[in-house]
Amino acid sequence: MTRASPGYDVFQDGVKVDTVTGTSKTVTGLTAGTAYKFKVQAKDTIGQTSDFSDEITSTTLADTPPTKPAGLAGVPTRTTVALSWTASTDDESVSGYDVFKDGVKVDTVTGTSKTITGLTAGTAYKFKVQAKDSIGQTSDFSDEITSTTVVDNAPSKPAGLAGTPSTTSVALSWTASTDEDPIAGYDVYKDGVKVDTVTGTSKTVTGLTPETLYKFKVQAKDAIGQTSDFSEEIEVTTTKVDTSTIKYGYDLAGSSQLKNLTKGTVPLSGGIDADLALATGDYTADLTLNKTKARLSVLGLIPITADIDFAQTDKTRGKLAGGVLTATAKFKIKIPKAYLFGVLPVVGSTKCETKSASIASLKSTGAFFDPLQGGNLKGTYGISDLAGCGWLNNVISPLTKGGGNTIDINLTPKAPAAT
Repeated sequence: MTRASPGYDVFQDGVKVDTVTGTSKTVTGLTAGTAYKFKVQAKDTIGQTSDFSDEITSTTLADTPPTKPAGLAGVPTRTTVALSWTASTDDESVSGYDVFKDGVKVDTVTGTSKTITGLTAGTAYKFKVQAKDSIGQTSDFSDEITSTTVVDNAPSKPAGLAGTPSTTSVALSWTASTDEDPIAGYDVYKDGVKVDTVTGTSKTVTGLTPETLYKFKVQAKDAIGQTSDFSEEIEVTTTKVDTSTIKYGYDLAGSSQLKNLTKGTVPLSGGIDADLALATGDYTADLTLNKTKARLSVLGLIPITADIDFAQTDKTRGKLAGGVLTATAKFKIKIPKAYLFGVLPVVGSTKCETKSASIASLKSTGAFFDPLQGGNLKGTYGISDLAGCGWLNNVISPLTKGGGNTIDINLTPKAPAAT
């Protein structure tokens, strides 16, 4: 009677490694390139065993490491080298490549390229790569290459430095420098001392002394701090101050409003003769105001008629700039005669005047003051206590003293003198 076989015992190098019911078995976990002996033995349901099969010897395949990476090449810049190579082959999968710089591993990559950064310009470096597979086997090193980073040149010397002087400044200009890196700026030197750094190709050096010789040079610098040679040094002499003036004469007409007196309008007339400095726009002038008569009202009740003389105490000074005329005038206010109700004299002294000079600050009102056409000026001034006016000193002074008095005048060019 034949009994079914329950299975087969599988032996590796004389040791049972498994029992299977079928007629095949894959033995795993072996070492590559190694000879092993195998045999099997059948057994039935009541435990009887057959003779062993004929024993066989089987050698596992040798596990070949990856092939050596070929064609390693490097493309340098000033601070990097871009490496590339041909892929290795292997019976296992190639898992990556170790990249070496000067014998030291710097990275592991899965592809066939790597850019090495942070290098020094003009320096030689040695590179090689080594493949490795998924079971940790490594290839021979690639052929080692030497790659030299590009020399980092300093900016070229600024050329064409030139200077245009005025009385207190020199306007410098030059031709731009060139460089592989961006030009970050230019240091400007006066008499060997750096006075500024600019990003463009011009600089006006100010605060200079008229009729004085200065030496200038410039130096370029790039984004990584390298500097060029100095430009050629130039000598520039500032110009002489223009002291020439032009004379202007004007007839003057207008009025002044005394803040603390009702009906306190004082008519004004006269003239002004000015010397205008062409170089600066500054001027000095002689202000002449004609004696005038004003009808005033004290406390809104008491009418006073007064002779008034605005007497210049100093030159009128000012400036014409940007089409605006400004002026500062200084004068004392004299009241040689005054009458209550127009008939009763209350002052009769040439010594009756303000203790201190009034200072009027004036400014042209139009969009542009043309000295050839004249124009309107407005301003304010203050009045001090009176002196030399007898008993009126203490009566009138509290009413007239203080600021906020206004002045409004029109200047008309004087007609040429008859010949």
